[in-house]
Amino acid sequence: MAGFGALFAAYSYITPMLTDTAGYGESSVTLLLALFGVGATVGNLLGGRLADHAMRGTLFGGLTSLAVVLAAFPLLMRNPVTAALAVVLLGTASFVTGSPLQLMVMEKAAAGPSLASSANQAAFNLANAGGAWIGGLALAAGFGTTSPALAGAALAVLGLGVASVAHAVDRRRAPPADGPGTRRRGASAGGGRGGAVLTQGRRADRPPPAPVGGPTAVCRRPVGAPRGLSVRCRWLVSGG
Repeated sequence: MAGFGALFAAYSYITPMLTDTAGYGESSVTLLLALFGVGATVGNLLGGRLADHAMRGTLFGGLTSLAVVLAAFPLLMRNPVTAALAVVLLGTASFVTGSPLQLMVMEKAAAGPSLASSANQAAFNLANAGGAWIGGLALAAGFGTTSPALAGAALAVLGLGVASVAHAVDRRRAPPADGPGTRRRGASAGGGRGGAVLTQGRRADRPPPAPVGGPTAVCRRPVGAPRGLSVRCRWLVSGG
């Protein structure tokens, strides 16, 4: 929400920036906003392609570029040409984060993707209102016509911080990869390929009992950990 709030903190007041600071006439604002749409389209396409290769990296890169573009607004708005470029860059940097955000929400809420998707849209609308409010506070405080963009840059940095914390939490919760500490026990499954994987926690050094000729139990315990430490076991059930 902070990332899109950064967009709307600046975009809600883009007209006075273009007319009062960059020197455009009011009749030119419509064309300049069309350039924003071009940038947003490019950002959507670029974000989707990049998210296929590095979802987190695309999110972090998008938020970082958004913060840089907004922080540069006071300088870019001093010239009509660079002001037009700033509008395009704002659209691109803002919407490059849309695809990875949507993918992560759907991934984390695999049991209810439709509800999660609606919550994502609700957060977008809250960002619309909240970002405009924060940008208005900067204007009301007398910090200048381009001050909403600086407020947006601060929101983008906040969003980057939230994304970094979420990434750290995900890494801490992620199960350990197979390595020297992995222990495999149990009889091999009979016949067939594939099948379901059932997981359960167990305070023991041995896997739970399996039926005769049944599935293979795989247990993991960190290297050097004392016996009796809680380990995770899973059954690899044959599909027959």
